[in-house]
Amino acid sequence: MINPFKKYRDFRSRFISLPAYYGRNFIKNYNFLLKSKLWDREQLQTYKLNQLKLLVAHAENNVPYYRELFKQNSISSAQINTFEDFSQIPILTRNIIKNNIDRLKADNFQSYSPIKTETSGTTGEVATVYRSAYHESFRLAAKWRQWNSYGYGFKQRRANITMPWSNRVDDEVCELDKIENSLIINTFHIIAGNSDKVINRLKDFKPRLIWAQPTVLAALSEYIINHGIEPFEVDNIATYGEKSYPHVRKVIKQAFKGDYFEYYGNRENSIGAWGKWDNKFYELSEYCHLEIDKQTAVVEHPSAGELISTSLHNYAFPLIRYNSQDLAIMNGYISENDNYPQVELLGGRGKDLLLSSKGLTVPYLPHLYERKILNLIKKYQLYQKSINEVILKLVPLPDFDRKHDAEVMVEQFTKMLANNFQVSIEYVDDIPVTKSGKYPMAVSPLAIDYLIKL
Repeated sequence: MINPFKKYRDFRSRFISLPAYYGRNFIKNYNFLLKSKLWDREQLQTYKLNQLKLLVAHAENNVPYYRELFKQNSISSAQINTFEDFSQIPILTRNIIKNNIDRLKADNFQSYSPIKTETSGTTGEVATVYRSAYHESFRLAAKWRQWNSYGYGFKQRRANITMPWSNRVDDEVCELDKIENSLIINTFHIIAGNSDKVINRLKDFKPRLIWAQPTVLAALSEYIINHGIEPFEVDNIATYGEKSYPHVRKVIKQAFKGDYFEYYGNRENSIGAWGKWDNKFYELSEYCHLEIDKQTAVVEHPSAGELISTSLHNYAFPLIRYNSQDLAIMNGYISENDNYPQVELLGGRGKDLLLSSKGLTVPYLPHLYERKILNLIKKYQLYQKSINEVILKLVPLPDFDRKHDAEVMVEQFTKMLANNFQVSIEYVDDIPVTKSGKYPMAVSPLAIDYLIKL
C-alpha cells in the first residue's frame, strides 16, 4: 500500500525548497546562525550568558522542579549575572529526571508543542525527556549550518544509514526521501548480511554526504575490505551518536575516502559540538553551554571531568546543568582566531561491535518487538564468549519472569542479531560502567582484536 503522506511529500518536493519545508522558525534560526558565526568571541559569550539568564528566569517562574530547587538553595534568577554564578546551580542527573518528569515540565508545557524522546541508555538507565518544537527547529538549523560549513548543501544527495524501523530483510531501502533528497538505508541489512545490496544502492545514488553511526559504517567497511571492493569515494563522511574509537576509525578510512567530521551530542540536549575526527570538538555556543564538573576528575586526567550541558532554547522541559556522564576536558580557546571553545572527549557513549563467522555485526539491542519486557530489566549487556556464542547479561527487576520473559528475550535478541549467534542468559547483580561513566551495550574482545589486526 502506498503511504499517502509519503506520496504527498514526494509531490511537494518538486515545488518547495528544503528551508521552506522546515518552516518559518527554521529559516529565522538558520539566518541568525549564519550571522552569528561571524561574531567575535565576546559577542558569542554575551549572547550565551543572556540566553542562560533568560532560561533560568523562565525555569524559576514556570517550572515546578526549579522553583523548589532554587528556593531550597537560596538561588534567585536575578543573582545569575556571570557564568560562575550559573555554575552554582545544582547539577541535574538522569535519576533526577526519571523521578521528576512532570515537575520538569513548564506550566505552559503544551504551548511549546513538545516532542517526546528518550535518553540513550549508555549509563544503564533510560529516561523520558522532551524538546520544544522551537528547540528542535534551532537544533536542525544548527545541524545544517555545520553541514554547509563542510561543503554539503540543501537537497544535495545524502545517504542516511540508520537504525532499523523494521527487520524485514526484503525491504532493501527503507525510503528515498525526495524532500531531503536522502536515501535512508536500514541498518538491519548490514546486520543480516545484505551488504552487497547496500553498497550497490550507495554506488547508484552517489551521495555527497554519508551520515551514519561509526560502528555501522565499520561493519560495512569490513565487508568492503574483505571482499576486495574498491574503496567508496564521497565528499563527506559524517558520524554521530557514538564515540568513534581508533580501531573503528582505522577500518572505516580504508573503505571510505573523503573528508571526515562528526558531532558530539546527546538526546537530552542534542547537538553540543562539532569537529574533525580527532575527538576534539567546538562548542556550538549559540545552542548550548558546556562545562566540566571538576569534582568528577579522574587520576589519569586531573584536568578532566564529567561534561555538563545546558541547551539554551528548550523552555518546555529545561535541562539546566545536565550531567551527561561523558568524560571530557574543556580546552578553551586554542588560538586567537577561535571564537568557539574547544572540548576534548575522553570517553563516552559508544556501541561496540560483535564478530560473527560472517564478519562484523552491529548489536542494535533496544529494537525489540516486546519492548515492554525491557521495562522489567534494570540493565542488560551482550558479552561475546566465542565466535558463535553470546551471553545476555541481565539485571532483572522483581516482575521479570525468568521463564516466559527470558524465552522471549532470547528469541528476539537472536533474531535482531540475524541468527548469527547462540544467545544464553546470565543473571548478574550489576553491570559495571567504564571509567568514563558509561555502560557498553556490547562487549567483544574478539571484535576489537579483529579490527586492530584488519
